[in-house]
Amino acid sequence: FGHGEVWVFPSEIDTFISLNDATPVFPSNEPVEKGEHLWAEIQNADGANPHSIAVIVTVVGVEV
Repeated sequence: FGHGEVWVFPSEIDTFISLNDATPVFPSNEPVEKGEHLWAEIQNADGANPHSIAVIVTVVGVEV
């Protein structure tokens, strides 16, 4: 995931994490500009089974 044009996690650009029956939390202390887009890139690596994927982002300390 990332914001704007910044890749945040995993730490290497264009790499991905494989999970099975897991709901991990990835804490980050990443400054984001007001109006900047947050994004997540998700892939179905096995291709054979459907998956339901959710991404929840909590923004703390917003300045206006």
